[in-house]
Amino acid sequence: MKAFCTYVRPPLLEYFTPVWSPHYQYLIFKIENVQCAYTKRLTGMNNLNYLERLKALGISSLERRHLERDLILCCEIHLPFKLGVSVTRSNSCKLVKTSCNTNAAKYF
Repeated sequence: MKAFCTYVRPPLLEYFTPVWSPHYQYLIFKIENVQCAYTKRLTGMNNLNYLERLKALGISSLERRHLERDLILCCEIHLPFKLGVSVTRSNSCKLVKTSCNTNAAKYF
């Protein structure tokens, strides 16, 4: 697993997720499939499903890592986000951003 995190998913690439983060579901699936196939080949992991393998190895999914990095970046550069108030059953603390004209800002 250390070799995978060093060569296939290097820390430098993980650091720049807000820049290259894919926003189409099929691209996310292709990238996630690499990690899924690699973890399945590890000894004793082939009979577990993907989420159980991630938990056993102590790593997180691509979407989870991107969400964490985006939130860290928002805190570091103090973007003009505000907490929205939600009356639905989901979490009431959601980040709300202003409307965007470019794709780079829209999918950030």
